[in-house]
Amino acid sequence: MQSNNKSYSRKYTKKNEITNKFKKIFDMTLQTEYQKKRAKKRADVYAEYRRLVANESNSRSAIIQYLMGKYNIGAASTIYGIIKEKEAQA
Repeated sequence: MQSNNKSYSRKYTKKNEITNKFKKIFDMTLQTEYQKKRAKKRADVYAEYRRLVANESNSRSAIIQYLMGKYNIGAASTIYGIIKEKEAQA
């Protein structure tokens, strides 16, 4: 009777391994060129924001205005959204 439990356990484990393998494949996101460019831009904005904020003499609102001009972003709320998104990922 114990051998049946081991056999069942082994089959169940094998099934989970296969299921996990396919989940990993389907969880991979395929991105268009635009999505890749957008993700890179957002990462660049956040990296530069973190670099500028490290110097405490800089005003955050001035930093936001600078980034808006540099990356051609029309609204400050977009920058704040990028910051919030990236900090949630970390």
